[in-house]
Amino acid sequence: MRHIRFLLITATVGVLLGSCQPKNEADTDLIPVKTNEGGWIFIDSEGEVVIKPVQQIYEASFFYEGRSRVEVADETSQTLSRPLAFINKKGEFINGKKYKYATIFNDGIAWVVEENGFPTAITPTGETLFALKACERVGIFSEGLAPVCFMEDGIRVWGYIDNKGKTAIHPAFVDCSGFSGGLAPAVKDEAVGWGYINPKGEFVIQPQFSGANCFDDNGLAVVSIGDRDKKYGLIDRKGKYVVSPQYDQIKPDGDTYIVKSSGVYGWIDRKGKIIINPQFKDTFYFRKANVTGVSLDDKKWGIIDREGKYVLNPQYDAIGSFIGDIAPFVMSGKVGFIDREGKIVINPQYTDVPSDYMGTVKTYMLNDDRLFVSTDYFDVEAVTTNLLKNSDSGSFRGISGNTTFGQIKESYGDLSYFSSSSRKSSETVDLSNGVSIAQIIFEFPEELSKSSYNYYDNIYETEENTAARVSCVKYRLELDYKAVNKPTNIMQGIADAIVKKYGSDSAIDLANSESTIHTSSMEFNIRKYGSAIWIEVTFK
Repeated sequence: MRHIRFLLITATVGVLLGSCQPKNEADTDLIPVKTNEGGWIFIDSEGEVVIKPVQQIYEASFFYEGRSRVEVADETSQTLSRPLAFINKKGEFINGKKYKYATIFNDGIAWVVEENGFPTAITPTGETLFALKACERVGIFSEGLAPVCFMEDGIRVWGYIDNKGKTAIHPAFVDCSGFSGGLAPAVKDEAVGWGYINPKGEFVIQPQFSGANCFDDNGLAVVSIGDRDKKYGLIDRKGKYVVSPQYDQIKPDGDTYIVKSSGVYGWIDRKGKIIINPQFKDTFYFRKANVTGVSLDDKKWGIIDREGKYVLNPQYDAIGSFIGDIAPFVMSGKVGFIDREGKIVINPQYTDVPSDYMGTVKTYMLNDDRLFVSTDYFDVEAVTTNLLKNSDSGSFRGISGNTTFGQIKESYGDLSYFSSSSRKSSETVDLSNGVSIAQIIFEFPEELSKSSYNYYDNIYETEENTAARVSCVKYRLELDYKAVNKPTNIMQGIADAIVKKYGSDSAIDLANSESTIHTSSMEFNIRKYGSAIWIEVTFK
């Protein structure tokens, strides 16, 4: 049986430094659960099945703005076995599309990325608003702005766009996060630290923190100082400390804050007064409820109220946060639901609940894929254009069956011995986008040099066969950066470019990571070997 997610979850509801949660809360009237049969369904607070999707779902989120992000199967994709999609509260897929990456909806917009595509903003009905082809990474919209990362001269820089896709704050930051109450955490110089900017991109709280979170509904933000031994505190909107940096962690929890001190967790109020002494090894969030699950030993969980008194003594393998009047609990490897008094209202029968349901304060996700997406776009055309330079109907990269060893020596200069009938060049040729030619092997049908002993001068002499004509050239392409994750796309692009260039009618089949293309004067073999792509050109 797969792990119970909310026990081992890297929590997405925890407040992270440099990250901000969606302002719109999840619709909690429908609860995603995983059944014994392996698919996900949606139940109500009494355990009645409300949505049982026609297509099997492998993962599901709560509904945000009427849409749930789900993980489905896709047998047509070469690289995606379980892409993402969206369903409405009727269990219907909103636009029939499947994505490699997708955020939840916030401010009426979600970011999606199709396979080999770039971040695209869509509406809850699945309509495209705009796309960012040059974008590297982008976060959800908040207060009409979204943090966006671009690559400039090999360096990632962050800025903001508005909900029309236009630049609102010019990219000038090393990192930044979403806006909350008109302010957003941002950092220009890591050595100086994080501060807070306004919608004009101006720092209104000067950079000084090693980490900074968004402002919460209490008008406070969690910040940290120090590097290895960070200490956390709370500041107000003027940048003044309300709680001095003294805790090992601080997590906003509604009107209160969970704090970690000496390895255990407790709660303070917004003024820093301790209301539940740190004593728990792990805990979930109160949120809007007056009770939550806690553990003293990381083994058994119970329920406490806001005064720290037990409502239910520790006895279950896990008890999560309450959403509405119920919370999930784990017993004997199955998930059920209990009420605020600890009474079982839905018997343990499920195998999982969604990652955005809850999370312990002990574990959390630094890169929440509900809130950010990265580009999957790879410019194969730029690579193939550079690869096919100096190629014509009878030659490839200036080499043909009539090219001699002497001409190759003249063009490539420093060649090293590979075999008696072949030589290699190890000069790197950049093809862009993290693809480069790292080695070229020239093969000939005859020996390239012969040695004989000169008795007259008492020395060995070597005579090179400079007139030998090349029979085959092999190119080893190294993949780096994003290219390392795109071997199939690159091979397909190279094969398509060769067919287009030379007019071959060969069928391209990359099922076994290899393809052979015949033209009137050459035969191309493209294959993946280890982390490299080899292109072998044989002259007829």
